[in-house]
Amino acid sequence: MCRDVPGVAGGYAITWDRGNNYIFFGGHDGIYVYNFLTNSVKYFAEKGKSIWGLFARRNFYYIRYPSQKLYVYKRKKFTMVPEASKMEIDNFFVTQQFAIYFSNKTGLYKVQKPRLKPFVLRLGINVRQITYDVYGDIYFCASDGIYMAEKRRRKLRKVANINDMFGMTFHKAGNLEKTRRKNYEVIYSDKNNIYILLPSARAKICMNSTIKAT
Repeated sequence: MCRDVPGVAGGYAITWDRGNNYIFFGGHDGIYVYNFLTNSVKYFAEKGKSIWGLFARRNFYYIRYPSQKLYVYKRKKFTMVPEASKMEIDNFFVTQQFAIYFSNKTGLYKVQKPRLKPFVLRLGINVRQITYDVYGDIYFCASDGIYMAEKRRRKLRKVANINDMFGMTFHKAGNLEKTRRKNYEVIYSDKNNIYILLPSARAKICMNSTIKAT
């Protein structure tokens, strides 16, 4: 059952802090933390600031709108990330190994380790979300489909052709339906609907055809 969460004007951004088990929302008037028991939110920080994106892993980050600048929470306050001060950021992701991916209107970039310079993964790609699966593989939801990062190469691999995607995530089959399957399925959305990609008997054939074509 879906329930409205009142109190976040222009709510656009959301993240789950897995380490502390907190959910944060970002809107036109700052960042709020969610209370599971009361289904309500409490103001956290950045009053009067418009929040474009949120991300939590070891540190807590947010992207401010309309400047598209990246901020990090340290010593009980948010400050701009100096390494990203001269660029706009639309999407931001930190892996379990603390490599950094980010995208903007020009393309997709990666920083292998903190304080190193970013390098280009692909120019011209319109990334709308960055996520990962249970195995730690990184995926990119783009306007023309799903891409996967090749860990040992500075390269992307396209794994699905889907037009006008908006977002994606993974879930273990059986969580949403009463089955004993242990496959991990993809949930994705476009501007009209939310879909589940189900495993197919021809999955390997389709995957190999897609990989050869990219």
